[in-house]
Amino acid sequence: MEKAYVVIVCPNCKRAQIAQEAHQTRQCAFCPAIINLQVARVFLRTNSQEEARNFLGEPRRRGLM
Repeated sequence: MEKAYVVIVCPNCKRAQIAQEAHQTRQCAFCPAIINLQVARVFLRTNSQEEARNFLGEPRRRGLM
């Protein structure tokens, strides 16, 4: 079974990050917030971690988040 990844934004610090979709929560890498993946805004859903990383690396997309 392939892992699914999502690009989400922390509701506290507004920074984008990657999380595994199978998990229910994720601690923000930039602040102490715990992000509930069930309610977090998802910008990208993919089976490729590389694709998620490329999405985060695109400056024009980063500005939209």
